[in-house]
Amino acid sequence: MISEKPDLTKIPVQNIYYLLSYSWDKLEEAKQTPVSQTNKENLSTLFAKVLINGASRILKRGLDSDYIQKEEMVSRIRGQICFTESFNRTFMRKPALICQFDEFDNNILHNQIIKTTIRRMIRCSEVDREAANDLRKIYRRFDGVDEIDMNKRLFGRVCLNRNNSYYAFLINVCELIYDCLLPSEEAGRFLFNDFRRDHQAMAKLFEGFVRNFYAKEQTSFKVASEFVDWDLSGFESSKDKAMLPDMRTDISLTSSGRKIIMDTKFYTRMFQNYYEIEKARSKNLYQIFAYIMNDPFENCEGILLYPSASENKVNHQWIIKGRRISLQTVNLNQNWADIHNELIDILN
Repeated sequence: MISEKPDLTKIPVQNIYYLLSYSWDKLEEAKQTPVSQTNKENLSTLFAKVLINGASRILKRGLDSDYIQKEEMVSRIRGQICFTESFNRTFMRKPALICQFDEFDNNILHNQIIKTTIRRMIRCSEVDREAANDLRKIYRRFDGVDEIDMNKRLFGRVCLNRNNSYYAFLINVCELIYDCLLPSEEAGRFLFNDFRRDHQAMAKLFEGFVRNFYAKEQTSFKVASEFVDWDLSGFESSKDKAMLPDMRTDISLTSSGRKIIMDTKFYTRMFQNYYEIEKARSKNLYQIFAYIMNDPFENCEGILLYPSASENKVNHQWIIKGRRISLQTVNLNQNWADIHNELIDILN
């Protein structure tokens, strides 16, 4: 019998927000934005409100500033004289003194990214009217900060330190919005692409969420992602060893007496069908089996964890070669407290 295909787009936007917060390791910052009152169907309005709240907090603290280099025509010497430019103007019978100097200003990259993102969200068709109006009010408070031509590389150029680390969460939100906004047919307008339909993005998000969740929400296990060495006999040459693929775990949970290797998977169907009979996906099972059989920890366990949007819990258990493997689901379409308890129960 073929089970119903789970619709993972039913994951509520509130839960998507928590997944992102754990994945980014910015849970405390995320808690400052109340998501329970947001539209459960509209991711764009959720992130508009996150942008409003985050930008408001930054404005309340005062926009971050830094020294930026400027070159201007001045009436008296300031900083370093640009002799070539000044001479050229004199030669053209337009005498002027041009100087290059550093000035403490808030027109810096991370403020520019936030302001430009606000403008783009104002132009997003899916953002509701109330949120769009609030965005306009915030936008006007970024007076003196330039809008910029956005591209993905800009986010890698943002340099934050201990004094302005409170920007990190909002910059992550801006990058996510950048990835999701698509130009519409109407000039200057944008459409918000619901990334819950993006398998690759959700797989990465789910893995990061589960790893950081266990790192924060339990103390029995140390949590890491690690490489597992192949359990070789020792006669292999270095060339032979180099041919073997790396084995890197998604999540390794280790205590003094127990070790679990967890592999997170994100599929709309967690099973494969063989003559209309459901079977565990062979490549996933082979992968987790290779991890636990090569790990030197005695009786290392393996868990294949899949997300679902259904109350029908899946929990299959096998003991193979003396080592336990389970295939389990966590229902992301429920209250956050229930998700928390379900993930903790998986370890017990």
